[in-house]
Amino acid sequence: MAKFFRKLITEAQLLYAFFRHDLKYISNHLQHLVDNERWHDALPIARSLSMRYPGPVSFFNFARTLEGTRKYNEAADFYLRSYRLNPGDPRTQYRIFRSLSLAKDIDGFMKFAEEVGRTSPDSLTVLEQTEEFGSVTATDAFRQISRRHTS
Repeated sequence: MAKFFRKLITEAQLLYAFFRHDLKYISNHLQHLVDNERWHDALPIARSLSMRYPGPVSFFNFARTLEGTRKYNEAADFYLRSYRLNPGDPRTQYRIFRSLSLAKDIDGFMKFAEEVGRTSPDSLTVLEQTEEFGSVTATDAFRQISRRHTS
């Protein structure tokens, strides 16, 4: 019973924080949930932040919670939104490739590799050296993209 009331109080505090636009409290609470891998609890908060305060950080955080709940295609979409607003962020670039890889979206992976190759060809070289993506970067299709932009 005490656990129920603690959760109820926390939710009330969070609603009040949204009402007051207390982003610091909301962000700290979201970070606490993410740090503890409480993805399903973090998801509605991150979704709400991305809708109320759209921007690279809120999109990235929402994508991260989607990734935590294994919704990799949706995560890739929101990482892409974040990346479009802040294309110089290599952390977001990596997360896009990771989500597309986990979603087994090879076409999306190649399409994004082509885009990255036009703007940041060195990233393709780093990608090729990342063991996590070896099964994709070893394909002829990826090698062609890489050669086209790094040669």
